[in-house]
Amino acid sequence: MLLNISVRTPMTFLDYPDPEAHAFIIYCMGCNNLCVGCQNPVFGDHDYGKETVRLTQNELHTLCLQLSERYRTNKVIFSGGDPLFSKNLDFVKLFLKEYKDEFDFCVYTGFEVDYVRKNEVSGFRFIKCGKFDSKNQLISCKTNDYIQFASTNQQLFDKDLNLISTNGRFTFSSRG
Repeated sequence: MLLNISVRTPMTFLDYPDPEAHAFIIYCMGCNNLCVGCQNPVFGDHDYGKETVRLTQNELHTLCLQLSERYRTNKVIFSGGDPLFSKNLDFVKLFLKEYKDEFDFCVYTGFEVDYVRKNEVSGFRFIKCGKFDSKNQLISCKTNDYIQFASTNQQLFDKDLNLISTNGRFTFSSRG
């Protein structure tokens, strides 16, 4: 089983839902959500060849270990494209389960939480669900108090799939 990812793996402070954490992003190739105004439209093509590699579970684990050491964090964001796109789903599910004790995963998907439940996706610490909606667009940002997503319909859930955000915003104090 292989996963197509972009070789661009930047570090981010903005996208991980923790006031002080930084993370690195694994961009998965492939998406069929077709969001108008998509931030990464080239990543929607699963077979897009430019700047992408196909990795096995072991190869991705090795890459995550290297990036974890380089960026001094165990926080990993799976984004894309969409990590839960049909051609990525089984790989990502297995990877999350296998390495959940080693890394704190946050998954960004355009699918709704019912899709996550139905497909029994687990092993993440956080999962952001919902297609980007240009009619309800927000400016993505992170402050000391909250993280704001790209549109008001996007929702953040914890590892038990409890909703922990409101109107596209997760307030850090609400975590308890």
